[in-house]
Amino acid sequence: MGRKCDSRKQQTECRFKLDDVGFYADIHEPTVQAWVNLGALDSLPHDHLYLSACECESRNVVKKLLAANHDAIFVCGSDASLERFINHLRVLAPNPAKTTPIGFIPVARSDFAKRFRITLPHGKLTQLTFSTQTLNFPEIEGTLAVYIHSARMPGEPSFLRHMPPSVRDFLSRSPFSQIIPKTQTILCTNEAPTAYTIQQNGTFLHSLQKEQVIFHHRLLSFRATPFAFATPNTAMASSQVRQFFRVQGITFPSLSQALLRAPLQTDFLCQRIRLEFTPPGCLKTASTNTQIQSTLSIALSSRPFTCLIPRSCDTAPYP
Repeated sequence: MGRKCDSRKQQTECRFKLDDVGFYADIHEPTVQAWVNLGALDSLPHDHLYLSACECESRNVVKKLLAANHDAIFVCGSDASLERFINHLRVLAPNPAKTTPIGFIPVARSDFAKRFRITLPHGKLTQLTFSTQTLNFPEIEGTLAVYIHSARMPGEPSFLRHMPPSVRDFLSRSPFSQIIPKTQTILCTNEAPTAYTIQQNGTFLHSLQKEQVIFHHRLLSFRATPFAFATPNTAMASSQVRQFFRVQGITFPSLSQALLRAPLQTDFLCQRIRLEFTPPGCLKTASTNTQIQSTLSIALSSRPFTCLIPRSCDTAPYP
């Protein structure tokens, strides 16, 4: 049997045999289907493969996977695959004490894998040692999110469509993919007892109290992501909960300063925030889009998940 992980510990060393692991994949996603067609899963035990052929059947496939009581589960796919999986897992396995450790095998370009430095070819699973990382994901409109990004409202034109494909692909991965003439002013207010600002060197600058404004800016981009808290900071009382999500806002400079100053990024650790958009905006997760007409809250989910990080790819405290 593979070694079981104790999810009560923040960091635990784990190794698994392929016979003790279940693999889940949404093969209805074109990138995942192409990856499977190349034989990526052929060497794995077929009775340990759980493939969802359409989004409507994914919950039943996850239910069968959980009933098999594997020592660990590896989700193969995109950020959207991982996001749908953790949302199904929250419903189907509501007891956090019995959560099976989750690994991630990124098939497409992945924000989550990049943030936690995960490069995990399936053929090396038996050769790797994993550490566990307890993560609480941010929640928006009832959906646990691998990430939450600002996005264009449906129907807005994009200046990228006039660019050559190579330039369009590069710019689409930058904050400038947002339509510049319609940047939004976002008022972000802390709704938890405490939030923290982060300096670029990773230390806490100061704390923000409940109902205190975190920022009120015209933003080029906004994002909220899970945060792996690894090292206590002296600025925080030991009695406080050390789980947060990370909020990043890139401020669009005024026209008079645009040529003199690059966009400014500000970082915060939060547990619950309220966002007010002017004009109405849109936020996207890996698998959903949410239109915000005025006000919306993002909260840290109370449900912890035990995630497997390859030891050679261990994340720093501030990914």
